[in-house]
Amino acid sequence: MAIFLGHTTAKRIFESRLALDVDLERVPLASSHVPQKSELLRIARDAFGVETLDGFMTALQLDPHEALDVIVPSQEHRRCWSGIKAHVLPSRVSRASFCQLSEDIMVACPALCLLQCANELDLIGTIKLAMSLCGIYRLTGDNQNRSIFSRKPLLAPDEAESFLVGLDGVHGVKTMRQALRYTLPNSGSPKETEMVLPLYLPRRLGGFGLPKPEMNAVIPLDDHAAAICGSRSVVCDALWRNAYTAFEYQSREHHDNQRAYGHDYARQLALESMGYVVKFVTNDQLRSIEQMTELARILAARAGIRMPKDAFAPSEKRIKLLGCTF
Repeated sequence: MAIFLGHTTAKRIFESRLALDVDLERVPLASSHVPQKSELLRIARDAFGVETLDGFMTALQLDPHEALDVIVPSQEHRRCWSGIKAHVLPSRVSRASFCQLSEDIMVACPALCLLQCANELDLIGTIKLAMSLCGIYRLTGDNQNRSIFSRKPLLAPDEAESFLVGLDGVHGVKTMRQALRYTLPNSGSPKETEMVLPLYLPRRLGGFGLPKPEMNAVIPLDDHAAAICGSRSVVCDALWRNAYTAFEYQSREHHDNQRAYGHDYARQLALESMGYVVKFVTNDQLRSIEQMTELARILAARAGIRMPKDAFAPSEKRIKLLGCTF
């Protein structure tokens, strides 16, 4: 028998290196029950050559202390034992909504994973997850020792919208549909997402209501700018093309790397020679309502937008938004 994983377990898998190995062709949910411990150990042994449940969780880059979220087709197949949380797939969701990790391990496709998590997350959390699935990065390690690597997006916003057709009333659909209105593709890291969300989210959600940027957008350079940085084009974390404004997230590790710093400075000079304003944003700035407000003022002025008098006033929602971490 096979095991079908979803919810938070699927989210963790898509955050990890295993996301690169996922066959995105769909496979159907089988009429199977929650596996007994002996069956799960057999799946772990066949897939990863491990003999324990902890080894199985570690091989999937999951926390052994977290429950495994398993999807079943109906209530009659639902049963739970220690370390397992069983969830019934809503009848209107296509059974062919799973991807194959190994012969006997299936995981909810990215769109289904987002829908399931949207039933458990708030709106901001759902937006961040959507931008992760639509992003060009993956994570490894824990929160204290995390590394970021490039990958192709696992999901596109329009693909996620199409997945919701005919699912009105299913738990999570309303939140997911609302989140997709504010989801941008091609974010390069959780910090890039945190940098731009307060700028373009509407004020009712704690943002400044400014235009949406392009994430990791390519800017072709003229001959003079190309000579400055040694390249015919550059990529910016967040670009407001019509406003000739770019924001770049700069981590502490990146800032301490002299070679990277020199590259950033050359790129900044090249773009400024073409009339762009380039601002580097640190993690400390992301947590400062005063500094994020100043960045919003700069962007509004560059975009030629006259903001209401109270648009830059701090609010509880904005403070909460700036204090959120992904």
